[in-house]
Amino acid sequence: MEVLTIEQLVPQEHLVRKLNAAIDFPFTYPLVERLYSIYGRPSIDTVVLNKFNTLSAFGVVHRVLCFSLASARTRSTVSLHFHRLL
Repeated sequence: MEVLTIEQLVPQEHLVRKLNAAIDFPFTYPLVERLYSIYGRPSIDTVVLNKFNTLSAFGVVHRVLCFSLASARTRSTVSLHFHRLL
């Protein structure tokens, strides 16, 4: 049996690694904390929302969501790249 981690599957030069290194996403917490209520259902983390929006602006989300059956291995690798950033 072989165990692989996302860190091993995502190439060092991949776009999600570069974006994660270039942008300090937790900067959004102090900007939006007054907009979130302590009551009710928990909201989606603002860092996750901002990362998703950033990835969609670069087309990474589109590539993850649009796939064909012929590229199952490529699709799973790109999906892992996406999940690594989130």
